[in-house]
Amino acid sequence: MFIRLLCIGSSCFLLLLPAANAEQAIVDIPADFQTRGLASEVDVLEDPAQALTVAQVAGRDFEKAFLPQRGSANLGYTGSAYWLRIKLRQPAPIDRTVLLEVEYPHLDHVSVFLPATGAEGFVEKRTGDSTVFSTRDINHRHFVFKVPLDGTDVRTIYVRIASGGTVTYPVRLWSPEAFHDAHTLELLILGIFYGMLVAMAFYNLFLYLTVRDRVYLYYVAFIASVGMLMFSLDGLGYQFIWTGLPAIVNWTNSTLTCLTLIFVQLFAHEFLSLPKTSPRMGRLIRGLIYLMPAAFALTAFGGYSVAMRTMLQLGLISLVVVVSCAVMSWRAGYRPARFFFIAFGIEIPAAGMLMLSSIGMLPTNFLTVHGLQIGIGIDVLLLSIALADRINALKRDKELAQAEALASQQRALADLKKHEEALEKRVEERTNELHFLANTLRDEIRKKEAIEVQLRENEQQMRHLAHHDALTGLPNRMSLQERLTMAIQQAQRNGTSVALLMIDLDNFKQINDSWGHSAGDAVLCTVARRLQAMVRNVDTVARIGGDEFVVVLSDVDSDADALLVAEKILTALSEPVSAFGATYQTSPSIGISLFPRDGTNLDELLKRADTAAYQAKKAGKNTFRLAMS
Repeated sequence: MFIRLLCIGSSCFLLLLPAANAEQAIVDIPADFQTRGLASEVDVLEDPAQALTVAQVAGRDFEKAFLPQRGSANLGYTGSAYWLRIKLRQPAPIDRTVLLEVEYPHLDHVSVFLPATGAEGFVEKRTGDSTVFSTRDINHRHFVFKVPLDGTDVRTIYVRIASGGTVTYPVRLWSPEAFHDAHTLELLILGIFYGMLVAMAFYNLFLYLTVRDRVYLYYVAFIASVGMLMFSLDGLGYQFIWTGLPAIVNWTNSTLTCLTLIFVQLFAHEFLSLPKTSPRMGRLIRGLIYLMPAAFALTAFGGYSVAMRTMLQLGLISLVVVVSCAVMSWRAGYRPARFFFIAFGIEIPAAGMLMLSSIGMLPTNFLTVHGLQIGIGIDVLLLSIALADRINALKRDKELAQAEALASQQRALADLKKHEEALEKRVEERTNELHFLANTLRDEIRKKEAIEVQLRENEQQMRHLAHHDALTGLPNRMSLQERLTMAIQQAQRNGTSVALLMIDLDNFKQINDSWGHSAGDAVLCTVARRLQAMVRNVDTVARIGGDEFVVVLSDVDSDADALLVAEKILTALSEPVSAFGATYQTSPSIGISLFPRDGTNLDELLKRADTAAYQAKKAGKNTFRLAMS
């Protein structure tokens, strides 16, 4: 409510202005009417809050709030909505339809309100490039609305326009026949323009495939990107390609602008041979190439209008830099740069007019709308000539290089003859030296081969030590991890389990303390051999430290399988061990955990088995316990 009161108050203030008393011109539609551009016949009302309705603006409170259009219908980037009021009248009571065209394809919201026939109020026709293309009255790149006329009364039409981009509203009335003829001619001209771009793109693509020179590939990319950009700016992209995707219309323009600028810089860098003719400008061009997508990505967070204005400003800067590079290359004696300079020199005023028009500083007219298109057409032709001149220049350079190479070759042959005699003498000396060196080298090779054999043996030994216990030769913890992982994977495929037995020797510390480490080592080696004899080849016996051993049983079906092996181990390890003329007695305490019931990896299974082994020791040693789930 506050916003509406604010709009009404601002509009009432406009009633005090002298221009508000001016009577709006009425557009007469004669019987032989063809077309007419509307400028002074349009009254405009700004809606800063975008909150007014057609019922409000058509009411008496806003009758005199409309102001005659002054100057250009281009308002640049603005957050306001604008209402246009157009009054039509025909002198004779003829039932017919005229077409109202808004000649700018990039307005987000365009609504036309026509007086309802036989009733009060208005009939709304809503479209814009933020809605699907099928909402349009006429299948055309611009916004074209059918306006029925009957009788001789004055018909007041309201048009509401709002957009996140440039707001410009050149309005024109047409008879259907005149519009059809003009539209046909327009399509012919656009077809010639885009056909020329396509032809030049394929021609230069063929040249690239023939000569494999990257400059042609960059030129094809430039033509393709600038062609798609113009196709989008003309409204043809939304009409024919991304018809049902209104969300991407605005971002298509800014994205294609960014791509065009990148390919312009790449083409200029390659065509002008900047690393040779002007390394400093070459680095500047490369910096701009990296800056374009970064600037686009950053400004995209500010919305389409910020991104597009940034791209236009960077585009003008890029063109100035490119033209400056062309001048420097031309002055450095690179002849093809003169065509390049002329081509992009034309683009600067065209791009400048487009940028100034987009921010409302220039009116919307033929030059500001089609200037860039004309400049690009001339640009493509001149750059093709420049590429042809570049081929001629490269051909001349090649011929000069070949002549210089031939002269150098002749000089080299003369020098070669002078040195032939001296070379023959030196060959004999060198031959003797080489024989000596060959014998020496042969000896060195033999030594090297012997060293390599020794290194391979050492490497194999180190690899073995990295994965096995040095005392018992059993797999260590690292190897245990790998083998357990493989056993788990096999069990998952077969739908079976894996058992892990943690074996802790009882009274082993007493053997070490009483009989010495040699006796303890002998006991450990005997335990290792006995454990290996108790299990299958597919199972694993590992020593993970001190008097702790681990047995991994693959593909077990139940606890019973693990318990059976545990009983065999108890029997085998309870037998005395004889070494160094003495007998040593020890026994095992065994903890058992199963995958996947008690854990899914080594750490979990070891922890559960270790806890069970501790329970076995508490139960009196020389026994086993299952991990409790």
